[in-house]
Order: sequence, then C-alpha cells, then structure tokens
Amino acid sequence: METIIGRTKEIGQMTKCLRSGKAEFIALYGRRKVGKTFLVTSYFKNRFDFDVTGIIGGRKDEELSAFHTALQHYGYQGKSPRR
Repeated sequence: METIIGRTKEIGQMTKCLRSGKAEFIALYGRRKVGKTFLVTSYFKNRFDFDVTGIIGGRKDEELSAFHTALQHYGYQGKSPRR
C-alpha cells in the first residue's frame, strides 16, 4: 500500500470491515479532490468484487447507464436499470 498520511481513523475502519469475515458496505464521502478514491483503491487494491464511481454533475440516466456498464464489465448480462 502506498503511504497514506492523515487517514488513520479511516484505515482503521476499513481494516475492521475487511477482517469482519462478512459482506460490508462502506460509504466514503467528502468534498472533491481530497483523496477519497485514492484511499479506497490504495487500501483495497484488487479485493473488489464490484466498484463504480459516479459522474460529476451526471443526470440520472447517465448515472444509470454508467452503473449498467460497470455491471457488464463484471459479467452482468441482465437488462439495464429503468431510467
């Protein structure tokens, strides 16, 4: 893992979730450009079963389309979510 400075609390919470032995959901939020995506991708590396990020200023139909495309990347062959 790359060196992450000033995120001790967040890393502790992610470690707890990772070691829990069950499915967990982590919602990470904050203002733009503070390293949220970097933190998660650096910490979890290749441990994701699925991940997707939103589109800045995206409309509902754009977000749903991006979500469907991400699902397809992971093998989903079902219908696109309703718009």
